[in-house]
Amino acid sequence: MCNNQANMVLLGEVFPNFEAETTEGPIKFHDWLGGSWGILFSHPADFTPVCTTELGAAAQLAPEFAKRGVKMIAVSCDPVQSHKDWIKDIEAYNHLAGAFPYPIIADEERRLAVQLGMLDPDERTAEGLCLTARAVFVVGPDNRLKLSILYPATTGRNFHEILRAIDSLQLTAQKKVATPVNWKLPVDHRASLAAVKSALFAAFALDSFAAYDAFVTRRLQPGESADVYLADLRRLAELFGGVPDRTLSCAFVNGLPDAARQVIRAGSRAEALDLPSVVARARAVLSDDRVATVAAATAAPPSGGGGNRGGTQDAEAVMAARVPRRPRSRRCWACGRLGHLAAGCPQGNGTGSGAAVPDPPDRVTRRSVFAWCGRLVAHLPVCGWLRPAAAWVKRRANAVTRGWDDVTTDALLQSQISHVHSRLLAADPARGQWCWTGDQAIVWTDASSIAAGVVIETPCGGVMEDACWLRPGDAAATHINMAELDAAVRGLNLAVAWGVTNIDLRTDSATVHRWVDDALSGRARLRTRAAGEMLIRRRVDLIRQLANELELKVTVTLVRSEENLADALTRVPKEWLRDECEESRMSVMADDGAGDSAARGQVVVGAGAADAVRSSVQSVHERAGHPGVRRTLFFARRDVSRDVTRALVRAVVTTCDVCRSIDPAPVRWRHGSLEVAAVWERVAMDVTHHQGRSYLTVIDCGPTRFTVWRPLGRADAVEVTGHLEQIFLERGAPKEILADNDTVFRGRRLASLVARWGIALRFRAVHEPGGNGVVERCHRTVKVIAARRRCPVSEAVHLYNVTPRDGRTADTAPAAGVYRYAAGDKCMVLPSISEDDAKKLFPAGVEVHEVPSGKKYIRTTPQPQ
Repeated sequence: MCNNQANMVLLGEVFPNFEAETTEGPIKFHDWLGGSWGILFSHPADFTPVCTTELGAAAQLAPEFAKRGVKMIAVSCDPVQSHKDWIKDIEAYNHLAGAFPYPIIADEERRLAVQLGMLDPDERTAEGLCLTARAVFVVGPDNRLKLSILYPATTGRNFHEILRAIDSLQLTAQKKVATPVNWKLPVDHRASLAAVKSALFAAFALDSFAAYDAFVTRRLQPGESADVYLADLRRLAELFGGVPDRTLSCAFVNGLPDAARQVIRAGSRAEALDLPSVVARARAVLSDDRVATVAAATAAPPSGGGGNRGGTQDAEAVMAARVPRRPRSRRCWACGRLGHLAAGCPQGNGTGSGAAVPDPPDRVTRRSVFAWCGRLVAHLPVCGWLRPAAAWVKRRANAVTRGWDDVTTDALLQSQISHVHSRLLAADPARGQWCWTGDQAIVWTDASSIAAGVVIETPCGGVMEDACWLRPGDAAATHINMAELDAAVRGLNLAVAWGVTNIDLRTDSATVHRWVDDALSGRARLRTRAAGEMLIRRRVDLIRQLANELELKVTVTLVRSEENLADALTRVPKEWLRDECEESRMSVMADDGAGDSAARGQVVVGAGAADAVRSSVQSVHERAGHPGVRRTLFFARRDVSRDVTRALVRAVVTTCDVCRSIDPAPVRWRHGSLEVAAVWERVAMDVTHHQGRSYLTVIDCGPTRFTVWRPLGRADAVEVTGHLEQIFLERGAPKEILADNDTVFRGRRLASLVARWGIALRFRAVHEPGGNGVVERCHRTVKVIAARRRCPVSEAVHLYNVTPRDGRTADTAPAAGVYRYAAGDKCMVLPSISEDDAKKLFPAGVEVHEVPSGKKYIRTTPQPQ
């Protein structure tokens, strides 16, 4: 990730003990350091001019670092072999002799760069990844961070300044001193305490009068500790000749806040306290947040002149309540240390739980299932497929139990729990970096008939948070576009909670993309005639108001379903859905009774046969272009079995992923008076578009609704009249043509064509329901088939023409009203012919071959003379 604030190791914290591959072999950092000082510095990339000069300068200064007992190591995101090849260039350019003095770490997966916050968000590679910044980390012998400097990728470093900083760090680690600006001590003076004091006093030189004035007026600063305050008092006292400890103790107490000063004075009167005791008591008073909180809560406000109504209060508690509370230090619950939160903990800043996967409950109750699922997902921001699976398991537990502690032996619930546990043991999805701050994010949203899902991703590709919401049972009637819009609203809410102001909203719903994009850009008003029009408008307005009031920069991107990261959060295993549908069907059959089933001619089959029938119905549904229940039932009874039930077909269509993902909003067409009784007497033509191509469509206004689609290279009069004349030559000319008032249909070329064929040309109103009912319904159906089946438009037109309009009889198919012969269709699977049957059916000299699809074809070979 490109954001570094949450990942930087703080001063005084233990530096991560990472393992890495280097040019000198694998290392473990703390073992490699070996209790000495160390410097780790990063560079953006190998074979770059600035980095070549930097690492060459560091290599030239390697003897100086060695004199100070400092080990050197570099790091970048390039592989080891690239480092080794680049070292030759560094040595040649900087005239280095001998072996290269320090190793270089290969951080190809950028784990160390992300962990240490060494990424530069303003500089990126050609692939869009953030370059490694020029960071410097100085680690002490205790493996704790002593110094960190972060340069942008465009600015080179001064290694002489880094040497000066190391001199200061090593000096202040041995002596209780502070080095001033531009401080640099000669090497021969570093071992002499007197020389160090002399240099420091010269740097901080004050005259006696100024030092005494500063000593008298010195007070404890907000957030300053008692020890730092006392050390500064000692320094000032030494500048004007020094004072005894008793005087220093009085000056120390006098500089404390009023409430703390009164508490310490009250204790000093009772017993004579020396300077260490006074300082110890000051530490206790200044750090006692609990006493200050309780006293402040119980202290009565001062009144005009009446005294305390609630009785006498403890004097020390009242005075402690007036002590200004110090800001509470941030404490990490993961490692227990101060100075950072768990989100930025260097010892564990991933999404993984860090513990073994908990075993499923032995005694399955609603309470135990909910507790087990909570341990899996409740405390983790990124869970992937586990989140909807856990929610589905809890829904099943609710369905099969009445109370929280009722034991259940439901087989489906047990199998679902076992499936989740085994899959978790194989691959736990709760992993990856998620500690992130910034103002840019990618929001992936998706919805299905099962759930709505949202994934928040960083610009560098790291997932920050994901979430899913199971849709309630009564939401099955809610259109998928409404669910997709709800998911978009929830995704924006999650992104705003992260403090994001630049949001890239990504959805795989073309309808939601158009609604939101038009609303945010103001390019067009919302146009919909769905049943929930007012609900849609309210949600779109909510998105626009969020963007305006919170000053969000929201862009909307349409993506494919396969690329949508939120798609996995809207699915559960198909076996769970099939098992529950089968359970519902079996319960209904049991309620009806075996006698009634026999009377109706229904046959109860085993589970294996039921799965085979369901699979066959699913195949028929896909081959037919994913039609609705009525037409799928027709093809299933024709190609699978006459005993296929409507309930089974409805279950197949309802759970079809393709039908759920591509499901236009329903539209009711008012029938007009443009329909005629004869076939091919009146046709309606139009130019439509699909997947970036233009098509000329001709639809019969008679009872067949037979259609012909022809691709157009250019939507002009020349191509349109050429295709029309070819259709008339093949199928005959109609008596009348309906067209809208497109300029292509109102030109002289088309008028000449219809005059030559003796055809009446009528123009219909574009927005008149009676005129659009014939054309638009055909366009809609063919485009849905092409999108769901992912087939060419020509194949979708074929499936449209061979599908019965009433869903029951083959004679109502558009092709049946035009062709006098029984035309074959792509929905039907021809039976395979065995070799024995081929010998009986075909005479000698005829070879039978099988094509890859399973069908047969024959080829005749000449007989010998």
